[in-house]
Amino acid sequence: MVVNRLVWIAIAAAALRAQPSYAPPNDLPNPYSKGQTFATLPDARKWGSTAGVDVGPDGHIWAYDRCAANACTTSDLDPVIEFDASG
Repeated sequence: MVVNRLVWIAIAAAALRAQPSYAPPNDLPNPYSKGQTFATLPDARKWGSTAGVDVGPDGHIWAYDRCAANACTTSDLDPVIEFDASG
């Protein structure tokens, strides 16, 4: 019984210390803009889950794409794509 009361006291104390909840200020303008398309994928390929992006010593961009899906297990697409500076 004493333990039960201590639990309720702890819950009440935590509730008193909780931060108030506010509605998000959705009336503000969006500071972000849509990014520009940089790279064109070969053969009308679509982007899948991108596992990573690196820049090589020659300035080329290497993207590790999961074969236009979430996995490459049933795909014959190359999971590594190289882009030069022009995309």
